[in-house]
Amino acid sequence: AASDAVQSGAATVAFVDSPPAPGSPLVSQQIFAIPLAIAISPQAGVANLTRAQAAGVFNGGYKSWKELGGADLPVRVFTRPAQSAMSAAFQNVFGILPRSGEVMVGSAEVTDAIRATPGGVGFTTYAAAHQANLPIATVDGFAPAGPLGHSAYPFYAVGYVVTNGPPNLALSRFLAFIETRRPILAKYGIVSFRDLR
Repeated sequence: AASDAVQSGAATVAFVDSPPAPGSPLVSQQIFAIPLAIAISPQAGVANLTRAQAAGVFNGGYKSWKELGGADLPVRVFTRPAQSAMSAAFQNVFGILPRSGEVMVGSAEVTDAIRATPGGVGFTTYAAAHQANLPIATVDGFAPAGPLGHSAYPFYAVGYVVTNGPPNLALSRFLAFIETRRPILAKYGIVSFRDLR
């Protein structure tokens, strides 16, 4: 909808979570990233997942955390709607669209469910998992390095700026200004995309 407003001329710029479709006259630029996290209930006893294991967890391939070296507790998956930007980011990183678990819309809903469920697991923003004081699984041994992100940690969603044609000088300056304001971005759990390159 935001991209449609730019294309129709109702808006000059839009910040969106996916680029325009191929063949669109709109111009997009990756500008920020939101570090994501796989949060696991502390009772599960698992702190690291490989990409293949993470895919298996959210694909229904594991029934107990014991199969992953953890406690003898059932794996209880909390996932996001299939059409969400979160699920798209998960698919980009782990190679599958999550097909198992109870679907939840918001980050707080996911973190509350994990906290209340021994053996619970879900993916959310790093900021939400950290604020909920939940253990965050490393991915292939790499941990997210807080709100500044970490180039080796692969799990994040990309935010795009969309314009109808190349941005004019004023907008280009504004976008450059945004990308360099790390403390402001970090306050909202966002990382400048150039910090993840």
